[in-house]
Amino acid sequence: MPPILAAADPTNPPARLHALVPAAGTGSRAGAVQPKQYELLAGKPLVQHTLEALARVERLASILVVVAPGDTRMPALPRCQVVACGGATRAASVARGLDALLERGALDHDWVLVH
Repeated sequence: MPPILAAADPTNPPARLHALVPAAGTGSRAGAVQPKQYELLAGKPLVQHTLEALARVERLASILVVVAPGDTRMPALPRCQVVACGGATRAASVARGLDALLERGALDHDWVLVH
């Protein structure tokens, strides 16, 4: 494993990589009639293209998608966990997603890739 990804403390397990995809927006800036992540591109919701690409990355220990509370439109995809804990801003959704990763077993020294 490259040194940058190794845990600093030899008593800790090696750092893992997690992906966090905030997808709790409403699409207001994009001027869409629905949230941008659900707009179709090549016959699939935009977010599905991202999640399918991330699912092919074997190094990722987990993929967490943060949606707005009450949002049930996120497609179920392999390796992806969906949590409906999104906040009023992207920053709030990311913070809540980080908390959700910790609740699901991510460790303090793990790396999180935010899309």
